[in-house]
Amino acid sequence: MYRLLYPLKWTFAALEWSFDRIVTVAEFLADMFGEAYDFFRIRIEIAEQRKRGVRVIYVKRVRRDRG
Repeated sequence: MYRLLYPLKWTFAALEWSFDRIVTVAEFLADMFGEAYDFFRIRIEIAEQRKRGVRVIYVKRVRRDRG
């Protein structure tokens, strides 16, 4: 009986490992696009303030946790 279940154990271990890697890559990509979104949002905000004639001083970008 154990001989029959042993390949299944390794198959599920391999699937678990691959899904873990997929989630890690997905989190990395989401973080990368989140940073790009913040960058462009700040650039658009600065451009709108300049258009209104407001003196723009942007000191620090702060990323807030959205979760």
